[in-house]
Amino acid sequence: MRISWCLPYRPDSAPRDAGSALVALAPAIANFATSKEPTIGDTGGAYHGQFWVSAYVGGHSVRIAADTTREAVQRVVDAVGYDPKLPWRVIGNQRGRVNKLVIGDRAEPGWFAYLTKPLSAEATI
Repeated sequence: MRISWCLPYRPDSAPRDAGSALVALAPAIANFATSKEPTIGDTGGAYHGQFWVSAYVGGHSVRIAADTTREAVQRVVDAVGYDPKLPWRVIGNQRGRVNKLVIGDRAEPGWFAYLTKPLSAEATI
């Protein structure tokens, strides 16, 4: 069964800064970080790049791929705990589309989160 989760999004009450958006997403993925599963979703069988978690971050629709690792999720959750004001950055992916979501200034190995609509240039959201 495919599971999808989505933060409630109301433009009038959406977080106004990237730190708030990151703090809002972290508790949801933190529960997964304490599990024994190696990845956030099922990567067996007909996986082929499926997305497993959906959320809104900084007013953008974001999807986290099923092959995102527990270790990567834990690093993101730990970073938020250390500095709740860390920004989400959108950078170019391997194919050149500006839709890869990273925390701070570096891509975490095993972290596969992407905007559903690419940006025209790299940005902080």
